[in-house]
Amino acid sequence: KKLPSGLEFHGWRVETHKGTILNTEEMDKLQEDLKAPLLPEMVFGHNFVKFTHMPSNLEVSFDATESLSEWSKNCHDQKVDVAYSQ
Repeated sequence: KKLPSGLEFHGWRVETHKGTILNTEEMDKLQEDLKAPLLPEMVFGHNFVKFTHMPSNLEVSFDATESLSEWSKNCHDQKVDVAYSQ
């Protein structure tokens, strides 16, 4: 079953949101909040994908902010390389 922001399939709901790249103010706030020494040049901070197992209500989600939060805990000033289309 197709949904406005995803689909349902065999007891799972998959939802996505595709947003814009964070602006300078949003990037500065994210870097401050994460206490990260640096961030990628471009962060799609409003994008996410969420998987919900409807019978059990188990949810698993992925987004840039949470991913960078985990990275920033152990980054040790390492650069983040972001792939881009050629």
